[in-house]
Amino acid sequence: MLQRFVENLDPTDQRIALESIGTLLQLAHDEGVSRLDRKIANTALKEMRHAFNVFAPFRDTRKVTIFGSARTPKDDAEYLVAKEFAPDSGDGLDGRDGRRSRHHGSGA
Repeated sequence: MLQRFVENLDPTDQRIALESIGTLLQLAHDEGVSRLDRKIANTALKEMRHAFNVFAPFRDTRKVTIFGSARTPKDDAEYLVAKEFAPDSGDGLDGRDGRRSRHHGSGA
């Protein structure tokens, strides 16, 4: 069944896909891994898959990511520093395609 799933991939991608599936199956049986850990891993993989698809058109453009929490109050000192930093965070970064990078998003 798994072979049918990967048969249209090139050999290297087949190996990676089957190895990834094996890792997930091992995770299901690891005694030190809780149900919550498995749920977190599953959610992270779903989010990564989504992010890869969203950013695929920008693969050759350098990016800056700022991590934070949506629950951070807008008057929090760290929020204010990030808001001040964000608009200029990509200045001077040129994509590998030689074009000037552009800002995407709201800036905070």
